[in-house]
Amino acid sequence: MLEATFQISTGIDWRMERRLWRSGIKRWQDLLDLGSHPHISKRHLRKLKKKIMKYKTALKNENFEYFLTEIPSGLVWRAFPNLIRKILYFDVEATGLNKDEDEITTISTYDGENIRCFVNGDNLSDFPDYADEFSAICTFDGERLDIPLINKQLGYYFSHIHFDLFQLSRILGVRGGLKKIERRMGVDRDPLIKEINGKSAIFLWKEYQKSRDNRFLETLLAYNIEDVIHLEEMLYLFYNELRKKYRLPVARIRYPKKDIENPKNIYSITIKTINSKYFPEQKVN
Repeated sequence: MLEATFQISTGIDWRMERRLWRSGIKRWQDLLDLGSHPHISKRHLRKLKKKIMKYKTALKNENFEYFLTEIPSGLVWRAFPNLIRKILYFDVEATGLNKDEDEITTISTYDGENIRCFVNGDNLSDFPDYADEFSAICTFDGERLDIPLINKQLGYYFSHIHFDLFQLSRILGVRGGLKKIERRMGVDRDPLIKEINGKSAIFLWKEYQKSRDNRFLETLLAYNIEDVIHLEEMLYLFYNELRKKYRLPVARIRYPKKDIENPKNIYSITIKTINSKYFPEQKVN
């Protein structure tokens, strides 16, 4: 949590932070209550107290944007407990993987309770207003494609704290993409969803554009939603692992297991059409 973070002032590095924790200074308030400390000069302690007072005010007012320039980027994950109900989990599907040339087709979102979808040519332009309702976002590798596409196509620039699970997985030494990590977590997808990948998602949109057959769009959205609904559980897992790795003096946070139902249908005929038309070398069931 943010209140256990002291790497916010010149002279407070991770070593000093751990010294503070070991000496019983585990929260901002503990330091504010100090008269002196053997490892911090009186002048430095006064400066640190002033900063912490500003942090406490920002946190009380839920001004999380303030912390974007104050907390080192590598420590942003510590803000998760302060933001649990203020995070928008989302995933973007596009016409390709080129952030400069390709376009967004769909964005699926999850806020811990509700699923919403935004579709190009329908309600895609509503996404920025919806995103503004949240203080933080969570993606898997969104820095590389999702966010640049939203910047370019919707003219929307995030001022949110961003939990990028791809970056966090690398800090933990976890390799592989989203689906591989899901399997390691014990997450099992619908067998039909397993037949779809990023390339076939591109062609689902292409066929929908050509035929206007809503089954192609429904299947694409079902795939898109499946990518996003497990991000919350993964963020809990990564936070707890990072907390343990860096010995953060806070308790583990239990993930409240949920039965999340995908509201969109998967049509096997659309998958067969895509596979036979664009991937003829693959076996078609």
